[in-house]
Amino acid sequence: MGAEITAVSGHGRVLKHAFMPGCHDVDQALTYMEFDSGAAGDAEASRNSSYGHDIRAEIIGTDGCISIGALRNPAVTVRTGQGSSYNIIPDFQARFHEAYCLEMQHFAKCVRNKTKPIVTEVDAAVNLEIALAATESWSTGKTVKIQYQTKQLTV
Repeated sequence: MGAEITAVSGHGRVLKHAFMPGCHDVDQALTYMEFDSGAAGDAEASRNSSYGHDIRAEIIGTDGCISIGALRNPAVTVRTGQGSSYNIIPDFQARFHEAYCLEMQHFAKCVRNKTKPIVTEVDAAVNLEIALAATESWSTGKTVKIQYQTKQLTV
């Protein structure tokens, strides 16, 4: 997007898993994000999918929409007189196996070549700041401005 998140509003509920409040967590969540460009976005999370690992992204802009991801494993649909069906990806390990392998290969290559990885410690720290702000917002019921303490780091 070429923009930084400036504020977040976190919302969530416990709908299924009674142990969640003891962990100060929820099983259904939504984070609304405001960007310095004036754009807005949201991230939704649910731990209640009984049918498989459901992770998708949708980007809706002023000129169109991009949808990323599917539940099908593989992308084959069987149609019979009784209806149609397809297999669903069962869990995140199966869904992201190839991605995890590519991440490890990239990391090993960076260590061997003494180069900086594509995703840096600053990227991770900024994402942690955003997640902590969303959690604070959920706890307080107030929008939280992002301060980006890690942007001060020299790496």
